Amino acid sequence: MFEAERSLIARVFFALVGGDLDGLLPPPNQELLRRLNLSAYCIGLLVRHERHIDLKLKGPYMASLLVSQHRWERLEKLISGLGLLDIRPVMFKGGALIARYPQFLGMRPMADLDIIVRAPELEKTLGFMRDQGYKGLIGTGRFGHRLSKGWAMVLGTGFERQNIDLHTRVTEPPVCTSLSKSILESNEMANGFRIPDVYDCISMISLHVVRSGMVRPVYEYLDLLWYVCQLDNLQWQRCLERARLHRLLPALYLSLRQAIWLTMTRDYRQHQECEQLLNRMNELERRVGRTRKRIIALMAPEHLPLKPNPKLMPPLVRRSIVMGTGIASVPRVAASFCLYGTARLLDNALPSSG
Repeated sequence: MFEAERSLIARVFFALVGGDLDGLLPPPNQELLRRLNLSAYCIGLLVRHERHIDLKLKGPYMASLLVSQHRWERLEKLISGLGLLDIRPVMFKGGALIARYPQFLGMRPMADLDIIVRAPELEKTLGFMRDQGYKGLIGTGRFGHRLSKGWAMVLGTGFERQNIDLHTRVTEPPVCTSLSKSILESNEMANGFRIPDVYDCISMISLHVVRSGMVRPVYEYLDLLWYVCQLDNLQWQRCLERARLHRLLPALYLSLRQAIWLTMTRDYRQHQECEQLLNRMNELERRVGRTRKRIIALMAPEHLPLKPNPKLMPPLVRRSIVMGTGIASVPRVAASFCLYGTARLLDNALPSSG
C-alpha cells in the first residue's frame, strides 16, 4: 500500500548518505515528491552534483534556495544582535542540523527556526525581537503562559516571512528537564551558532517525534537517520547513554524503528548503511521492555507517519499514550499533563487574567 512512498523516501535517503543519485534519475513523480515534502532534497542533490535536470524543476529550487539563504542571513543578524546584549541562544532541531551540515540549507525544509535561551533572558530577548519588528503569537492565558515551552515570533510576510520559535525549555515541565539543561549548557559551535552536541540533537528529535504522537514530516525521520549514520560504534554507545540519562531510550527506539521502516525497502537492504542501522536498532530494541513495545505496536503502527488515521483513535488520546510510552518517566509525564490541564482550566475560569 505504501511501497511507492517508501521507495521514494529510500531513494532520497541513500542519495543523501551514500551519494547514490541513480535512483533520482530521471526525477521521481513530482506530485509524490510534493506530498512527502521531498522535492527540495531530490532537486537539490541533483543540482549539487551537477546532474542535468529540466529548468522547470531547477528554477523553483533555486528560488527556494535564495529564500532560505535570506532567512539564514537574517537569523545570523538576530543572533549577532542578541550577542551584544550578552544573550547567547542555542539553535536546535532543524536549525542545528543546517548549522552543522550547511549542505542541507535549501534542501531540508525550514517551517520555522528554533532557538532556546535561559529563562531569566526571556523578556530581554522578546523585547529585542520586538524592537527588530518581530510580532509574537502566544495564544495562552497567564497560567498556561508560565508553562509554555515556546513563543512563536514572526517577521514579515510571504517570501520575506521569518518564523522563529523562541524556547526556554524543550517541552512542558517537568518532562525532560535534563535535556533542556544540557542543551542550554552547550558550548559547541557551528558556523557561528551555538548548537547542541549530536547526542542531544538525536534525543531532541526523538522527544519531538513521540510528543507529536509519531505523526511527523518525513524529513524529521531523515534527520534522525542522518545523525545516527554519522556516529561510529563508540559514539553510538554514548548516544544510548545520553538518551538513557534523559529518559528517552524508548523514544529513540520508537523514532528509529519508524525511520528504518520508512527507508529500508527491499531494493536497498544490501546497502552498508542498512546493516549498520539494523544492528543498532536490534541493540536498542533489547533495552526496551515488552509492555512498552506492545503499546508502541498498537498505538504507532509503522505506516503512521505516511497515513495517520484519526478514526483509529482520537489524535489527542494517541499522542498522550505515545508520549507516556516513549518517555521512561511516567510520573513526570503525568505531572506535566496535570500541570498543563490545571493551567488551562484556570485560564478558562479567569479570562480576565490572561
